[in-house]
Amino acid sequence: MSALRLPFQVRWLKLLMQSELEAPLPETATSEERRARTLRTQSGKLVGSVLGAHMNRYGRCHPSKATIARCAAVSERTADRAIVLLESAGLVHVDRSNGRVCNVYTGLLNGVTSAGVGPTPTGAESHSNTVTSAGVA
Repeated sequence: MSALRLPFQVRWLKLLMQSELEAPLPETATSEERRARTLRTQSGKLVGSVLGAHMNRYGRCHPSKATIARCAAVSERTADRAIVLLESAGLVHVDRSNGRVCNVYTGLLNGVTSAGVGPTPTGAESHSNTVTSAGVA
């Protein structure tokens, strides 16, 4: 019998909940610094959970910032900061729009998308050979 493979959403949410999102604080950190770090980490995990709930089976979603903030019960600015935190932790890649359409969020498992490749290259990098699920483009 083959092992059951969990859907991408479940694997990504499990990784999110196990991650620290930020480097550990030094021993000399004040209680205020520790409290601020805890709030950032909690917000990051809340926003990450909302993104995970919206992801399709390939780990991509495109909810608006207002939707993310409303579902996570945080302000849009806090949601923005949490998304940056998730990006810096290597859990999500954001293809930012020019403001007319929603951003596209791609969940990453250890820096790799569900298709087994890194985030889609942008700009000058997009002209080089890229690996796709069908081979080399």
